[in-house]
Amino acid sequence: MDFSLSPELQTLQQRTREFIAGHVIPYERDPRQTPHGPTEELRQELVALARDAGLLTPHASPEFGGLGLSHIAKAVVFEEAGYSPLGPVALNIHAPDEGNIHLMEIVATPGQKERGGAHALLLRHDRAVAGRGLRPFHAADHGSA
Repeated sequence: MDFSLSPELQTLQQRTREFIAGHVIPYERDPRQTPHGPTEELRQELVALARDAGLLTPHASPEFGGLGLSHIAKAVVFEEAGYSPLGPVALNIHAPDEGNIHLMEIVATPGQKERGGAHALLLRHDRAVAGRGLRPFHAADHGSA
């Protein structure tokens, strides 16, 4: 089996690597990086950098502003992001948001997506999705209160 990366994936890998090294790692000593993670202000600043670099929420489909990456491409980007504890936060691929975004795209009903703010959150990428979980049944989705 050939595990070599295509030229396109090598380019994405290098672009992600350079972004993490040049723009994210310098923030690791920022006082807004607390023992409990980055402050909201720092998270927003990192997200803005990733947005400008075209690397924000890369695992999401293009419909939601992502790159629509394959599983292999996700692994390449996620690995590069992991070279800094702030990398996954900057790219919006940290837990639980990465899984929540995937879940909303795949199984959420239109009502759940709207109520959970999936479209707005994924298209704007301006706040975390965490805590906006999906409920499998909600009376409002079924015409009763």
